[in-house]
Amino acid sequence: MFKIIPDYYNNLPDAPKKSDIYYKFVEKSPEELDKEVEYDMDEEDRAWLNIINEKRTSENLDLVSMEHFELLMDRLEKESFFQAQSSGRETGAPIDEDAVCCICMDGECQNSNVILFCDMCNLAVHQLLYFNS
Repeated sequence: MFKIIPDYYNNLPDAPKKSDIYYKFVEKSPEELDKEVEYDMDEEDRAWLNIINEKRTSENLDLVSMEHFELLMDRLEKESFFQAQSSGRETGAPIDEDAVCCICMDGECQNSNVILFCDMCNLAVHQLLYFNS
């Protein structure tokens, strides 16, 4: 059971005004950004890490924690990006509109199965083939 209150939204008080500091965006320094880990593991990363940790266990090596994995992947991606920037080369090759999937050798794609490009090597693969491989 419910009751409709007439003019309910017309009688609501205005929200209190927030100070400018509430809305202020403070950009982080390069040192702060360097300390921040932006990489987030997904299910595939966890599966791969489990396989690697099983192998490391059999070799009597320390396990790699998820936190260390994320930190390492974050550093790898950032270093690769900065190296590409400092060398003057682009981070990826230009995208070819007539691209062909490197797995199925087909150039057709729909909105639900687009051709994806690797940011570093520009390898072209259908979305569904990439996620199912």
